[in-house]
Order: sequence, then C-alpha cells, then structure tokens
Amino acid sequence: MNAPLPGIGGGQQLPGDVGNVLIAKMMNLNAATPGPDASTGGYVSVFTFAPPNNTASREINSIAVDSQGQADYTFSRHLGPDVGVGYSQITADGSSINSTYFASTGGKGGGFGVTVDAFDDFYIIGGIGGGSNVHLVIAEFNPSVTQIFANRYAAAGTDVIGRAIQLDASGDAFVATVADQGGGGNMLLVEVDGFSGLLLDQQGDAYGSNDDQNRGLAVDAANNLAYQVGFTNSPDFNFTAGSFQASYGGDPYDGVIIREQLA
Repeated sequence: MNAPLPGIGGGQQLPGDVGNVLIAKMMNLNAATPGPDASTGGYVSVFTFAPPNNTASREINSIAVDSQGQADYTFSRHLGPDVGVGYSQITADGSSINSTYFASTGGKGGGFGVTVDAFDDFYIIGGIGGGSNVHLVIAEFNPSVTQIFANRYAAAGTDVIGRAIQLDASGDAFVATVADQGGGGNMLLVEVDGFSGLLLDQQGDAYGSNDDQNRGLAVDAANNLAYQVGFTNSPDFNFTAGSFQASYGGDPYDGVIIREQLA
C-alpha cells in the first residue's frame, strides 16, 4: 500500500464572501513552484467549500489522511456570535464531500483536533457552548462518516475545550484539553475509551495561578508516554522540576513541553 500523500488545510476569503475552507493535496514537496500540473510536481487538487448564499465562516484547525487517501478534517463554524464544531471528509481526488457540524451557542467553542485509527475511523474534538459553559466534545465516525459516538463532558462552572487528540496502541483516545474556570486555563489530559467514548481518566496536575494552555499532543505507544505542548504565563507553574528552564521567563508567555507516564 502506498503511503497517503500529504495534505494541507486552511482557509480562503474572496471579496464580499465569508471565509471558506481550503484543502490541497501535495504531490511533490520538492517542486520549485507547486502548481496544478501533478506531473511536474505540486498539488493534485484544491478544494474550497461554502454552500450557496452561505453566511457562516469556517476555519480548518486540524486534518488527517486515512489509508484510502481521504482527508478528514475538523473546523470551527462561525455563525454570528456562535461557534460550532464542524467535521468533514473529502475523497482522494476532491470530487465529493460530506460536511456537517455540531451546533453551539457562544463564541468560545469550535473544532480543534482530529486523528485517524488503523480502521480509518476518525475522531474529532473541540468545545460546544451550551448554557453558561463550554463542554468538551469527542466524536468518532467510520470511514463513511457515520457517527459511532458523540459525547459531551461538562464540569460545573468550567469551560472545557479539547485541543488535540491521539490514540494509543489499544485504541484509547487521549485529549489535550484546556479547563478554564474564568481565571485562566489549566492543562488537562483526558483519556477516553476509543470504542464507546466512556471517560476513563483525567490528569489535571500541570497548572499555575494564571493561564496555562494545551495546544498539541503526541503519544509514545511503545513507552506509554504522552507529550503535551502549550504555553503558560504562570510564574508558579508546577511542572518545572528538572526542566531546561525552571523559572518563568515571561514576555508574556513561556512555551511548555510536558512528558507524562500514562500508567
């Protein structure tokens, strides 16, 4: 089986238009000037999507390619003050699309992470505003974009937003999450059963007194380790023992990389 070609996702806005999603599949990253002629290197297809007379803007935040060359991505859907969690899939040649979203209220939500498992199922994460708080949302879909599960996880008085997701060798999903009670975020690592969406565990022990934010995650399945990346402006951030820079540098945020043993 050939390895899937790299894909990129972003956005495009034309004069008088809303922001549309954009997908490009690259053929030859060594091409001097990428262009639409695949035989000389460049991109195979560029795909933009917005329904006719649409008033919602979309921004892709994460994209993953399955073994069939299909691109699964998640996006934030902006409609007035509300930001929902969008998810979509396009075929390898960009000829078809399956796009929809979870509705949300308020401006703090959005879709931020996606990953694909060995069976080409894909998982998306983000945050859905509802009531007074944002809830963490995790959903799994099969390769035909049929929903397997979609679960929301709420904490009273706290905005909980998933920023990145990865799977371990057993199929459990780990989510780099930001939990914010209004005074700044805490970095929270959440574990979910990859077959049912059942919440298995959470570790919220990386934090300080100010704002601490998760943005990325990698899982080392062989050694059962998780690596979180993000940033902090907490001078008392508590995960600094033995670190390269143990004291807060400021200006105004420091980058953070955290390694945690999962079991």
